[in-house]
Amino acid sequence: MDFINQPDCLNCGSPLNTEYCGQCGQKKAQRITFKHLIALVQRGTLELRSPFLQTIIGLTVRPADTCREYLDGKRAKYFNPAKYAFWLTTFAILLASYLNISLVESSLQGFTSENLASERFDTFKAILENGLIYFFFISAFLMAMASRLVFRKEKYNLFELYVVYLLLNGHLTLLSYGLLISGHYNDLFTQIGLMLLAIIYPAIVIARIYMKDGFFIYIKSFIAAIIGFIFASITFGFVGGLTAGVLGM
Repeated sequence: MDFINQPDCLNCGSPLNTEYCGQCGQKKAQRITFKHLIALVQRGTLELRSPFLQTIIGLTVRPADTCREYLDGKRAKYFNPAKYAFWLTTFAILLASYLNISLVESSLQGFTSENLASERFDTFKAILENGLIYFFFISAFLMAMASRLVFRKEKYNLFELYVVYLLLNGHLTLLSYGLLISGHYNDLFTQIGLMLLAIIYPAIVIARIYMKDGFFIYIKSFIAAIIGFIFASITFGFVGGLTAGVLGM
């Protein structure tokens, strides 16, 4: 492969007139030497400017600014929101499975006095757990719908708000890693805290995204977050009830 004379991009085949391909964005390819390998490893493991780490740090330190920048067009330095949410949520599910902890059972255990140890419940639980990743994306959309209804006169549309909720809800799953590993995920107060955080965190971020002063915008944002959470809970309950009805529970 001729890496010195590259009339065309080696990735997509488009004419290459600058250091970066105007079609796919890839930088002009170079032969992999020891120097380039060291740089590649360093960027992949220690580079704080990588999109994934930039997104984690941004959503932790300045979540409203990070979401606003992404919506307003500064996207190259941030990770794909759908991938971010999917990877973090999937890893949480895999970690819970590895630790033999049921995310569904943990969520229900603290809020019901029913006996959850039954063959039918195991089937019910398995069905819901298999659909958790789908429910995550659906719940984010429902919460975005609620925010759009409350902020219908503001500039961000439904799909832009959906991206925000994918980022925020995905980021919240990072907290579950520590709780799962420490063995505190099943606690009642932990579940209540996670529920409150799922409302408070996006409510504050959404309010600050619009960069408007005043207490009223926070009230509106909290109302939207609560409505969205109720929408998502009803949907989850409906699916659970439908599943239970089919199983004759």
